[in-house]
Amino acid sequence: MAAPSPGFDRRTTTSRPFIATVAVLMLAFCLAASGLVAGAERAAAAAPSTVEIADTSDALDEAALAAAINEIDFHVPTDVVVLTIDGSGANQLNEAVLNYARTDNPEWISADDEKWADGLFILAVDPRGRQVGTYFGDDREVSQGAQDRIQEATKSDFRAGRWDAGVLSGVKEAAILIGRPWYRHPGFYVFGGVLAAGGLFTALGVAGYRRGNRQKVDAALVRGDDHLASVSAALRATDQNAKRIPSTSSYGAKVLERYATFAQERRDLLAEREELGGMDERARAAKSAADRAGTWADRTAALDAFDDVVADAADLLTMSGEWQAAWKRQAARFREDVDAVPELVDLEPAAAGSPEAGELLEFAGRARVDLSSIGSRLTARQITAELALDDLQKLRVRLSDLFESFADVVTESYAKTDAERTTMREEMDSTRRSATGSHGNILDVTYPALFLLHGHSFRTWHSEGTSAVEAARSSSTSTGYGSSGGGFSGAGSSSRF
Repeated sequence: MAAPSPGFDRRTTTSRPFIATVAVLMLAFCLAASGLVAGAERAAAAAPSTVEIADTSDALDEAALAAAINEIDFHVPTDVVVLTIDGSGANQLNEAVLNYARTDNPEWISADDEKWADGLFILAVDPRGRQVGTYFGDDREVSQGAQDRIQEATKSDFRAGRWDAGVLSGVKEAAILIGRPWYRHPGFYVFGGVLAAGGLFTALGVAGYRRGNRQKVDAALVRGDDHLASVSAALRATDQNAKRIPSTSSYGAKVLERYATFAQERRDLLAEREELGGMDERARAAKSAADRAGTWADRTAALDAFDDVVADAADLLTMSGEWQAAWKRQAARFREDVDAVPELVDLEPAAAGSPEAGELLEFAGRARVDLSSIGSRLTARQITAELALDDLQKLRVRLSDLFESFADVVTESYAKTDAERTTMREEMDSTRRSATGSHGNILDVTYPALFLLHGHSFRTWHSEGTSAVEAARSSSTSTGYGSSGGGFSGAGSSSRF
């Protein structure tokens, strides 16, 4: 066995004292921190000064909830208020809570009517509007990050309609964060831990990142090699098929135009494969190498798919060989899209009864008949393959247009604000960018830049668009008190669940 290179030895041996040094630093910090905390005065646990449940939505078991909250220890005495209220959604919970306090519980507000009363913590929930809010007297105020933590603690239960459990989780989190002593802040330990362990985590993280990039390169090379092997094995047959394609056909001419670059593209891919395979371990660990290898593998896949198109064009356009199977492959994706229409319409129930949905469903029914008719006439030689492809392309374009119209209705049905509508339209733009350039059949090769919204693309857009909107709804935080707030500036915020 060959001896390891000097460079390998040097990297290995120098890492050991580094890790040992980090371990010593971590141990020293832990000993120092434990001594400091042990010597610090323990914060006194304090039950809530008062607990008030204002359940205007009739969603809570008031007696049981109040008893449970009274068992929670705070760092400092705190007046706890739990309020259920109809905030009417649209980020109006803050304003609704303030208006309720001014009308029904003015003691929750400071004497100058500008802040929440000292010692106060309010946890408010709007069950119908799906919002949760937290509000604090000046002497109980916590950071926005801490407010977010309290609100997040409630959301899994609130989403499931477990209102008492959600309130209890939120109050428990508030008890941890309100008035927390400095030495109990995680940042105290994190700061020291980062100083000691940062180097170690950085080293491990970089090593894992680089290893991941090398694995991506290796996987891409395996994938690309498989495609190139397939292309090479069919090279002679592909050349013979290309010679059978009639150049007088508009579709044949487009396929031959693409084939003119086929041999050179294969040579380019083989040359790039040599370059990728010749990279040393360090070069393969870079993100740019992983990206380059992935792009290379995608190009080999496209080339592999194209030689199948050449074979189909040769058979179908000359109505010879396996032309019936070739026609089925041209129509296969459209048939799948048509069959998926009822399921896709049902993805958004609020839009399923729209005229656009009805038109889409009606077209899907007619298109099945039309597609069968095209195939029958082609089999009977009543039309040419060229005309059959023309008719299929018209059907594809019409279905895409109807999908687009229905997508607009889905956007209007699902989105509640202009920002949400913009988000869903941006997702559609992203779908367009990722879907263009397919070369899976003769029509794709003929119209390479034409975007058609297929069933799979529609499903992907709907999933990603609605997910993006939901993520924005969950993370959106409101801190103002609306037009009726006047000069009120009490600490607090709300968010959706």
